[in-house]
Amino acid sequence: MSDFPEGSRPQRWFETQNFVPPHDKQLTVTAYELNGSANSEAFLLDLDSGALTNLSRSPDHYEEIEGIFPDGKHTLL
Repeated sequence: MSDFPEGSRPQRWFETQNFVPPHDKQLTVTAYELNGSANSEAFLLDLDSGALTNLSRSPDHYEEIEGIFPDGKHTLL
């Protein structure tokens, strides 16, 4: 959990979602209950570098990644 950026650390849990095609070197991740709130955020995890990129950045909203398009360029949120 400490790998998540300050201010975006899940308080309780996170859920892996999908590998990003076509190379499967990234993984979509949803982090829940950020900073003691009901907020969730969508992240992209680079498996080579370990870097986490916040894809949604919408405070006080529930966002959960559900699936990814075969081209790897779009996901359902």
